[in-house]
Amino acid sequence: MLIGKIVEVRGIKILAKMDQKLPPHIIENGNIIPAPQINSYVKTRVGLDIIICQIVGEYLKFDNNESKEIAYLVELEVKGRITNGKFLGGLRLLPIVEAKIETLEKEDFEIIFYRPKESIKIGKNLFDNSNDIALDINQLIPSHIGIFGNTGSGKSNTMSKILKEYIEKIENLPQKDNSKILIFDLNNEYGGNAICNEEKKKIFNLNTRKDNASKIPFDFKELSAEDWGIILNATEKTQMPIIRKAYENSKKELDLDNHRGLNLIKRIIYNRKNTMFYSIRNYAEQYFENIDRIKFNGKTGEFYYDNNNYNLKSLEDIDKLGIRIKPIENSLDRFEFELLLEIVQRNENGINFEYISPLMFRMANKKLQLLKIFESSTEELENGIFENKNICVIQLGNVNKEMKEVIPSLISNILYDNKTESKGNNEVKSILNIVIDEAHNLLSSSKEETEMHGNSLKTFEKIIKEGRKFGVYLMIASQRPSDISTTITSQLQNYFIHKLVNPNDIEKIRKTVAYMNEASLNMVTVLGAGECIISGNALYIPQYAYIDELENEFKPNSANVKLVGERGILE
Repeated sequence: MLIGKIVEVRGIKILAKMDQKLPPHIIENGNIIPAPQINSYVKTRVGLDIIICQIVGEYLKFDNNESKEIAYLVELEVKGRITNGKFLGGLRLLPIVEAKIETLEKEDFEIIFYRPKESIKIGKNLFDNSNDIALDINQLIPSHIGIFGNTGSGKSNTMSKILKEYIEKIENLPQKDNSKILIFDLNNEYGGNAICNEEKKKIFNLNTRKDNASKIPFDFKELSAEDWGIILNATEKTQMPIIRKAYENSKKELDLDNHRGLNLIKRIIYNRKNTMFYSIRNYAEQYFENIDRIKFNGKTGEFYYDNNNYNLKSLEDIDKLGIRIKPIENSLDRFEFELLLEIVQRNENGINFEYISPLMFRMANKKLQLLKIFESSTEELENGIFENKNICVIQLGNVNKEMKEVIPSLISNILYDNKTESKGNNEVKSILNIVIDEAHNLLSSSKEETEMHGNSLKTFEKIIKEGRKFGVYLMIASQRPSDISTTITSQLQNYFIHKLVNPNDIEKIRKTVAYMNEASLNMVTVLGAGECIISGNALYIPQYAYIDELENEFKPNSANVKLVGERGILE
């Protein structure tokens, strides 16, 4: 339907004069269609090509006396062209003056908003609810996804909707086990039937305050030296070399009779280094026989054996004590043992004990916490946590702050490393989507964050930079995109932008999201609940969408508290 003509072309700024002011809807061939309005699309032609433009502004023009209306004008922005039945984005072709502008026909919509067979429907077009929003599953799921919006804007619903539609899409496919979704649930919102029926997913409700909570099957042999560095919040220059050496030693066969630890203990006693001795006895007594009977006389400055009460003045005296290393079967204990010895060894070699001794306390403390979260298993981590299901939810609401940061990066790093090792020179045969809601808690880049946080962040920055090659992808949701590492936001491939009002957040979106013009950014501040702007690889041009609301049964437990009325907490 012809509705006007191009009257001005100044670079990419296009001005069109409309034939008349249009009502909210137009009847064409008996069908009611929305009239062109702000953010909707029109077309114009250059030869055989069709140029698609978006309306970004409209205004009236009056005569010189401003008493008579003489023109109804709209400002257009070129989004791309339709050539040979395909939509191509960009500015390669621009409109010409006097060219007619028309409303889009159904065929045009189908080309621009191409809906392949393998797609998932997530909502409706915000300005035309007769058009569904469906996204190409092959461009959406195997991609890094960012979902941003203020509290209550609908970002959790959007994330859950995407995952629910995806799970339903693949649940009857023969190779569905090649796709896994790992959700790190920081606030325990995705248990029960959230997203899908509970029996379709494996849920670990972790708790560092109790010993009888659910635990993740885990083989501590899978931990690398870098993993231990993250767990122990190690400094790179001083403490990481100790961890790497201890890790290397822990992989060697344990020789109980000739282990360097025996000679180390003897030298410490002989040289009367009581601080170092008690450090070992306090943290590693369980690994030695007879070491608990040795004491130190502060007045004489000598060690003695309390049973016979004689001083240990020579190596011969010390040999008679029968200090032995106990068999160590557990890989977690073995690493702790080697770490403690390496700390003492480095101190003996001249490194200030104050710089490296904190590792002893951290190791003892983290070991207790790890044993509240993990249970020993020889099964590969991915198989252990998914148990032949497509979704695993790791709930961290009852986990202390330090372990809440450590666990996601630790598990993600191991799964990522396993993917890189299994791929070799072959094509990617399986994918893993790592999902983090309230991602600003884990992925912030503030200079005030701890070194532990920095080590943890490096894991996810590595995944978002390299994960695509190995089939590992991130899906993050956050109310504060400005807090999230720029490395991560800049590598996202599909964006769902809900309402944002903080200027810093909007500026972050301006710098990172492709094809977001000023008109779209201005719209971000006034979007309603459930409304969002979608931009990225999964569609040709950004779209304004209203995301379908999940059924109550499948909603995450993230709704605002209701005070009064049906199911209100005060009723």
